[in-house]
Amino acid sequence: TNIAVHPKPASDNVLKADLARATGYNNNRPTRDVSAELQSALDAVKAAGGGTLYLPAGRYLVDQPIKVPAGVELRGSWDVQHHTQSGGTALFTNYDGGATGESGASLIQLEAGAGIRGITLAQLNIASDGFTAANPRKTPFMIQGQGPKVYIINVTIAVGDKGIDLASYDTSGHYVDYLGGVPLRAGIWVGGGAEGGFIRNMQLNPQLRFKTSGRRTGLSESIHDAFCTV
Repeated sequence: TNIAVHPKPASDNVLKADLARATGYNNNRPTRDVSAELQSALDAVKAAGGGTLYLPAGRYLVDQPIKVPAGVELRGSWDVQHHTQSGGTALFTNYDGGATGESGASLIQLEAGAGIRGITLAQLNIASDGFTAANPRKTPFMIQGQGPKVYIINVTIAVGDKGIDLASYDTSGHYVDYLGGVPLRAGIWVGGGAEGGFIRNMQLNPQLRFKTSGRRTGLSESIHDAFCTV
């Protein structure tokens, strides 16, 4: 892994996805699940020889797992590190693994050579339906690498159970540069025989839970109240 150079998708192709999203402030949350449309757009980039699928700034509801194909990058509006109070591109979800719970598929699955960059993730139902801050909902890892040379760059988890799984598959040559936010039980799980990977700039600081203001992220007041004491 060349640590001096950020990985790139298989080609310079860029497709901008125009999907339903929420913008603005004051708990303006997305209501339409765009999982199927997002998957179709990712597959279209793959069919064109790989490249980048760009999601403009806004909050998108993704309630079913998606797979980023080999040679494709799912990219949001952030080119720099960002914390939970920031705006930009965010994927909101109520997905909890379905019938198998935390053993279910991850929300975002990266095939070999695939990546995600410049996006915030938020688990909306982490403290609902009987779950609380003291007993949060257990879910699968939000991101899972499923082959070599996967990459995660400038990704923030505003609130969630577990962050990145790089151990269930051989993710040799993985590249992670900046994961921030508030994964409650696990940040990154590494193993699976992976070699030659690179991870840096983890900022999983407890103080970030004081930054999950609904005013900027669109998180509901119940989530804000559950994990923030200000």
